[in-house]
Amino acid sequence: GELVVAFVHWGIFALPGVDLSDIHIPVHRLAGGTLPSRDDVQAMLADVRRNLEDLSAGLPADLVAPIADDLGRFEVAPDELYDKLPEGPSLLGDGCGTHFIIQPTEETLPDDIDGQPADVTTPALIKMLIGFANTMTAEKRPTIEARFRDHRLDGIVTERIADSAFFTPEEFRQADHHVTGEFDEFGQFRGRVRVYGGDAVDYLLPWPEAAGRPLRCGPFSINFGYVQGEAQATRLPPEDYARLIAKLNRIGGLYIYRDGIRILPYGSSDYDFLNIEQRRTKGAGYYFFSYRRIFGVIDITRGDNPNLVEKAGREGFRENSAYRQFTRLLEHFFIQLAAEFFREGGYQADEFLAIRADLDHKDKLRKQRARQVRVRRTAFARELDAFFEAVNARVPETSVDRVLTRADERFSSLTRSRRGDNIGQLLLDLETETRRELTAIDERHRVARPRGFGLTRQLQRDWDAYRLERHRLEQDVFRPAGPRLDELVNRHATRVRADLDERRRLDRALTDTSETQRKRTGSLQRETRDELTQLRERVLARTRAGLTTLEEAIRETVSDFERTDSAVLKRKDFDRMRGDFEERILTVADAQSEQLERLREQLKSVATADDTDQIDLADALEEELEVLRERETAGLELAQVGMALGIVHHEFSSTINGIRNSIRQLKRWADANRSLRQLYGEIRANFDHLDGYLTLFTPLDRRLQRRRVEISGSDIHTFLTDLFGDRLSRHQVELRATARFLGATVFGFPSSFYPCFVNLVDNAIFWLASRRDTTGNRFIELDADGDALTVTDNGPGIRARDAEAVFEMGFTRRPGGRGMGLYISRRTLDDVGFDLSLDPFQQGKGATFRIAPSAKNT
Repeated sequence: GELVVAFVHWGIFALPGVDLSDIHIPVHRLAGGTLPSRDDVQAMLADVRRNLEDLSAGLPADLVAPIADDLGRFEVAPDELYDKLPEGPSLLGDGCGTHFIIQPTEETLPDDIDGQPADVTTPALIKMLIGFANTMTAEKRPTIEARFRDHRLDGIVTERIADSAFFTPEEFRQADHHVTGEFDEFGQFRGRVRVYGGDAVDYLLPWPEAAGRPLRCGPFSINFGYVQGEAQATRLPPEDYARLIAKLNRIGGLYIYRDGIRILPYGSSDYDFLNIEQRRTKGAGYYFFSYRRIFGVIDITRGDNPNLVEKAGREGFRENSAYRQFTRLLEHFFIQLAAEFFREGGYQADEFLAIRADLDHKDKLRKQRARQVRVRRTAFARELDAFFEAVNARVPETSVDRVLTRADERFSSLTRSRRGDNIGQLLLDLETETRRELTAIDERHRVARPRGFGLTRQLQRDWDAYRLERHRLEQDVFRPAGPRLDELVNRHATRVRADLDERRRLDRALTDTSETQRKRTGSLQRETRDELTQLRERVLARTRAGLTTLEEAIRETVSDFERTDSAVLKRKDFDRMRGDFEERILTVADAQSEQLERLREQLKSVATADDTDQIDLADALEEELEVLRERETAGLELAQVGMALGIVHHEFSSTINGIRNSIRQLKRWADANRSLRQLYGEIRANFDHLDGYLTLFTPLDRRLQRRRVEISGSDIHTFLTDLFGDRLSRHQVELRATARFLGATVFGFPSSFYPCFVNLVDNAIFWLASRRDTTGNRFIELDADGDALTVTDNGPGIRARDAEAVFEMGFTRRPGGRGMGLYISRRTLDDVGFDLSLDPFQQGKGATFRIAPSAKNT
C-alpha cells in the first residue's frame, strides 16, 4: 500500500478568528516501503507557509512570527533519521503503522525521562507510559506492546520500559492477599478472596443503592493484589518483599483499562481516585487498605461501559453521574472488604487475624532474640579483639617475663637480707605469691565462649584463631613459666642453703589451686541457683496470669448473663446469646491454654534432655543458619559477577576482532593512498599499544587456554612485570625473582596459574602501598622451594587470626574488597591438583604464599 505523509503545526489552530476550513494540511502519498526525503518535507513546509501567509492578514505579527520561526527551524529528513535509529519499528519494506516526528519537543522532556534517580521515584514520562497495556493479569500477550527507546547522543540506546518494569502475573501470585471478581449490571460483586496465600473463598457483596436498577456505569471486573506494609506482617521472603515494596512505591495503584488500554491518570501512585488513603488516615486498622500497597486492574469495555466518557484531553473520565456511581461502588467495596476480612470482628477475618498475630509474635521473638544475641556477640567480639591486640603486642610474654624478673629480684633481696630458720617459709610465701600473679596473667588472656547463641562466620574464624593462639601461649608461655619459677626458687634456696620440703611446696600449690577452683565453682553454683529461682518465679507468674485472665473472662461473661432478662428472649435469640457467651470463654481459654502448653513443652525439653545439650543444639543450628545466609549472599554476588563477565567478554572479543579486521582493510587503502599512510600508522600504533594490554589477559581465558602446557617461572615474571609495571613504579615496589624461580617450571593450565599470581601480587602491592612508613625497601619476591613456588612480600603480614580466613569467600580486610580472589585461586588450583597455602606468621617477615602440588597427588 501507499505511505501517507502529512505535516501539522498545532500553533495554527490557536490563531484567533481562523476556521478549520481555512487551514490547509498538506498530504503527500509515497510508494509503499519508502520514506520521505528532506525535499518531500520541505515541499510540505512550503504549502504550510503559503497557508500561513493567507491566514495572517489582519492578525498581530507577534502571533504569526513564532509559527514562521518554527517552520524555518524544522530541518528533518525522515529517510536519514531512520538510518540513525536502527532499533525499533520501521516503515521500510513491509513495515506498517503510524509514526510521528515531532520538533521541537517539550523542553521538560529530558527531565521527565531521567530527571530523578530510579530508586527514588519513576520519571514522569515513564510513569505515564508504563503499563500502557495490561500485562498484570493478561494470560496472553496484549495486542499493543508499549516500548520506549531513548536514543542518546553518545549512541547508546536505552530501553526505558522493559517487560519486567511493570507488574507481572507472578507478582500477583506472590502478594499477601489477592482479590478477583466481577460487578454485574446491578452492582453485585461475585468473586474470590485469598488471604495470606491460603485457599480462596467465595465472596458475594450486594450493592445497597441498586434498588433493582441497572448500573449507569455498567458492569466491570476487578483483580488486585495487596502487600502488607510492615515487613513482620508479610509472608514474602525478605528479598521479594523489598523488591515488591520498592516497585509499589514507584508504580503501585489501581489501573483502569478499557479494552486492554490504560486510561490515565488512574493507577498513578499520586492519584488516589477512591480516597483510600484519606480513609486510612482516619483509622489504619479500621479501613486497612493503603493505596500504595495495592496493585491491580479494573477492566471496562466500550460496549459495557459507554457512559464512562473520557475527557477531551484523555486525562480521566468526565465526572458525570455514571463516574460518580462507579467510584461510590468501589469505595463501598473496599470498606466492606476491610470490615469482613481484615478487621477485628469481621465474620471472615479469623484467618487473617490469626496469621498476622502469629507473624507478629514470631517477629517479636526474633527481634528480642536478635537484641539479646547482638549484645552478647558484641561483648564476645570485643573480648576476642582485646585478646588479639594483646597477643600482637606480645603482652602475655612481656607480662610473664616481668613477673619472673621481679620475682628473681625479690628472691635475691630476700636471700641477701634474711637468714635463719624462717627463710624457707619466706621463700615459699614468695613463690606462692608469684604463682598467683602468673595465674592472673593466664586468666586475663583467657576468653570463655558464651553459650546460648550461634557464631557468625567471622566470629567462628576468630574463635578458631583464638584457640590456636591460646594453645601456643600455653605451650610456649604459660606452662614454661612454672618450671622457670621452680628453677628460680631452687637456685635461691641453694644459695642460702634453705631446706625446702618438696612435699610442703606441692601441698601449698594444691591448696591454692583447690581454693581458687572451689571459689570459681561455688560462684557458678550460686548463679545457677539464682537463675533457677528466677525461672521458677517467672513460670509460676505466667501460670497465675493465665488462670487469672481466664477467671476474669468467665466472671465478666457470667455477669453479663446475670444482667440479661432471658424470659423476654425468643428461642432463636437465646441460642445465639448462649453461643456468644460460650465463644467468649472458649476464645480466652484457648489462648491461655496455648501459652501454657508452649511453656510446658519448653520445660519438658529441658527436663528430658538426657545427654543432648539443648543450648549446644540451638547454637549449632544458629551457626548453620548464619553460614547459609552468608553463603547465599556471596553466591549471588559471584553469580552476578560471572554473568556480567561473560557478557563483557563476548561483546569485548567480538568488538576487538571487528577493529582488527577493519584495520587490515584500511591498510590496503593506505598502501594505495599516500595521504592515508600517516593516519593509518597512528591508528595502528595506538591499537597495537591497546592490543598489547589485551593480550596480557589471553592466558586468563579458560575457553581459549584449556590445554596443559609447560609454564616457566620466567614467563610468569614477565607477565606480572608487564601487567603491574606502572603500579609497581608508582608505589615504589620492587618485583624481583630469584634464579630458582626463573628456572622453575610447572605443567598445567595457564588459566589456572596466572590469575593466582595476579591476585597474590595485586594484594601485596596494595598492602605494601598502605604502609605508613616510607623508609626501607618495598619488595615482592618470587622464589622456588623444591616443587613449591612462593610469593613473599615485606609488608605487615597476615597474623594467625586471619591465616585460614583469607581463603574463605567474602572475607577481606582490604577496604572496598570483595574477599573472592584467594578463595577462587585456592579452589581453581585445587581442581588441577595444587595447593595454595600461607606460611605461619613471623613478626616483621611479611606474608609468604606457597603454591605446591597437593599431597593427595604426590
